[in-house]
Amino acid sequence: FLNIKSVELSQKNTSAQNSLINIINNTEVYDFLSGKELDGGFSLKSIGYVGKAITELSSAEAKSLVSEGGFFSIEETSFRVSSFVMNIAGDSFEALEEAKKGIIQGFEEAQNMWDGMLPEISYETQQKTLEIVDAKIAELLKTDSQKELENPDIEE
Repeated sequence: FLNIKSVELSQKNTSAQNSLINIINNTEVYDFLSGKELDGGFSLKSIGYVGKAITELSSAEAKSLVSEGGFFSIEETSFRVSSFVMNIAGDSFEALEEAKKGIIQGFEEAQNMWDGMLPEISYETQQKTLEIVDAKIAELLKTDSQKELENPDIEE
């Protein structure tokens, strides 16, 4: 019993230290999560979030933000990112391919910022975002005859 409790306490304290060291070493992340604007105008507001600062959320409030329908849910985040790149790229296949590269690069940079490991929701969000962009690319690459076969009621 003493061994088990010692292990638990040691793990929890080490985890707390690690979290604090990450905050100390990366004050930009803490500032961002606190709602402050970083150099270049990047902030929670700049991505459309207008709620309470992340650092001030209760556990339940944080959970609701990443749950289905929440601002940072897989669906909402992938929609926000894919809509942004598709609005900029328009109907250009080449621009969408470049946007895909940018999505992947941004994800990799975020992963590096968090010591190479992100929560599962981040991987699922990236996958969903790329699926949406890939679907748009596939739609653009269809020939006119393929489009007619899918929509036979459309008259020329």
